[in-house]
Amino acid sequence: MAAKRSKTAKTKKTERKEPPGLKPFYLLIGVIAVIGVGILVYQATTQARPTVAPVPLTLTPDELEQVEPVPRGDPDAPVVIEEFVDFQCPSCGRFATQIAPVIKQRYLETGQVQWQFYHFPLVGVFEHGFLAARASRCALDQDRFWDYHDVLHARRPGWSAEGDPTGSFVQYARELNLDRRAFEDCLRSDRHAEDVTAHLQVGISRGVQGTPTIFVNGDPVRELTVSAMEAAIQDAMQNGAMDDPDPAEPEA
Repeated sequence: MAAKRSKTAKTKKTERKEPPGLKPFYLLIGVIAVIGVGILVYQATTQARPTVAPVPLTLTPDELEQVEPVPRGDPDAPVVIEEFVDFQCPSCGRFATQIAPVIKQRYLETGQVQWQFYHFPLVGVFEHGFLAARASRCALDQDRFWDYHDVLHARRPGWSAEGDPTGSFVQYARELNLDRRAFEDCLRSDRHAEDVTAHLQVGISRGVQGTPTIFVNGDPVRELTVSAMEAAIQDAMQNGAMDDPDPAEPEA
């Protein structure tokens, strides 16, 4: 019996060298640490996730009339060209790089036309159009909308093929010597989401169904060529002159 008790004691002493709950305890700590890191990463990414789609916004007809475009040119020009655009739309890119520069040189720079830009991201057609619109508004905050507008159109084939073009949009801002920190903070937020949504609603109220859509003094231009645009501008100028009241007859 004594030998048996001694053997049992030795066995118990050996078991105390390997605490039975130690490995599960460390495993639990590891799981908790992984979960904690995952939560921090999730919070960081969700807080920095930019708004990429229209937001709920209800505007009355009067409020729609007050929505301001991005203007360029003489506000007193006799002709107003309104352009509704999705930056990811290939046709918009062709119009912006091939047709619009000719019209702007001949009519905008000579004070005959004011250009008014409206965002019209084709949600459900182009994945990044809304984010690109917001990026251009972040550039507008630094008075560089038109420069950024040109870069977005020129580099559309690249950023439109990316899964997330946010980094490219920030890089464009850096290349234009914008305040990168301010631009990125703007882009990685919901800033200007309402502005872009408001433009979208203006377009819908005007019957816009695709991009680019162009109005010259309120009349849609059906064919987007230089000759068709010039014809529409000339018609608008003539109609404007005809609508002016007759000058007073000089006194005898």
